Amino acid sequence: MNTNYEIKDIDKSVNDQTGMIFICSPNNPTGNLQPQKEILKALKTGVPVIVDEAYADFSKISMIQHLKDYPNLIILKTFSKAFGLAGIRAGILIANEEIVKQIMKIKSPYSFNVLTEKMVETIIENYDPVLEKIDYIIEERNKLSKEFGRVALKSDANFVLLDFDKIEGLTAKDVYNYFLENKILLRKYSGTLENKIRVTVGTKEENQKFLSLFKELVNNFDKQIKSYER
Repeated sequence: MNTNYEIKDIDKSVNDQTGMIFICSPNNPTGNLQPQKEILKALKTGVPVIVDEAYADFSKISMIQHLKDYPNLIILKTFSKAFGLAGIRAGILIANEEIVKQIMKIKSPYSFNVLTEKMVETIIENYDPVLEKIDYIIEERNKLSKEFGRVALKSDANFVLLDFDKIEGLTAKDVYNYFLENKILLRKYSGTLENKIRVTVGTKEENQKFLSLFKELVNNFDKQIKSYER
């Protein structure tokens, strides 16, 4: 795993001005899990720690088992990712009873409509197909990561972040434009992530098409470099 994207000794940054710690695990857009030992360090400070587990279903690792030991732990989950229900805008907050009571005081009275409630009930009652889909995505993600080789960051989400700093001369902009010409739109970034591309895991057919184009691009690039070197 690329340790540049892992939290480290966050507890040492906590002071009397710290009101809350927010941790995304697996992280977006890097896809890596944050070390549980580091999250526990943060929890031991006593400061409220929110752990966003939107993508945790794809890692099968959660902080839920620590709720009984840390009353300052707050976990956020969503039906938008593994459940494929982004359109209903439904999420879950799991926390100590006292925290939930305080949040309920400021929660809007109609944050869930009846149709959303019914959809959530239905998907929970039919959870087995969701688990099968999660396993499918994990398998395809791992295959993609292996095929991408050195440019792929270790991912525990439903996407893979490709780092084109690992291929000298080939930029994320080149990759983005190449796939755009082939009618595939990729997620590109700016700033510190400007040379990286995020690829969401699709169907076997979609993944294979993407890999074929990716290998074609990299092979052509390698040939151009070798030709130039001669």
